[in-house]
Amino acid sequence: MFVVDNLDGTYQYAMNEWSRTDGAANLIRNGTMDTLGNIITSSYFGKRNDTPEPLANWAQDLIRTYDGNYYLAGLGYASTNFGFGAKFTRTGDSLWYREYTHGGWSYFNNSRYPKEQGWIEWFTQKPDSSFLHIGWNINNYSPVVNTWILNTDKFGCDSLGCETIGLEESTLAKAQWRIHPNPTTNLLHISFEASAPPIHSEYFNIQLLNMQGQVVFAQEYDVVTQGCTLSLGHLPTGVYNLQVWNQGQLMKTEKLLLKL
Repeated sequence: MFVVDNLDGTYQYAMNEWSRTDGAANLIRNGTMDTLGNIITSSYFGKRNDTPEPLANWAQDLIRTYDGNYYLAGLGYASTNFGFGAKFTRTGDSLWYREYTHGGWSYFNNSRYPKEQGWIEWFTQKPDSSFLHIGWNINNYSPVVNTWILNTDKFGCDSLGCETIGLEESTLAKAQWRIHPNPTTNLLHISFEASAPPIHSEYFNIQLLNMQGQVVFAQEYDVVTQGCTLSLGHLPTGVYNLQVWNQGQLMKTEKLLLKL
């Protein structure tokens, strides 16, 4: 099981679970739990046990992304190994899922096979919100293990244009934000005016980073609220970097001075 602190008394988790008694396929379970390990929410993604094709997704780790969502990556399997990456919200809703192979894909009898085997062992998010993956790669015709380094953009794309597939424009894409008062002694009000009616299932995430780049506050809010009020009296006096994220995109950033 992989666990990330949500900074609000709960933890996000992800774990690999077999979904077939013959061990041919597995799902990844993700959700939230409390400090005692009690499950609060739970959802799955991957091949279900009624799928005839043996296919597995095996996660190697879980990280919290800069926009307040979550990312995991690891091994995929369909006749041979490939890499995969998946990004999802705190509630378990998928933002995108990508499959990676170093040598491309072969097609036979309406099935797809990686030309070369690969496995993502380690990954991280870079300061520009893109992702760096490191793993191994094997050419099927010359079984020598090679190091595989995979860079993708913030949408998980390893080629131009894939970020436009299946992604709708955010309600907040052209929103006008208001953050006040700044400086503040405790309460901070954040509101916005959107160019389109808010969608109930859409969320925005507020993050506060100290001057060392550490996240000291993070919270998700439903877009229908059209704003929020933060209570920051528990934080030390200083300068912070306030970020507003939505669907993997940085909507607003502002320096905030907290005076207690």
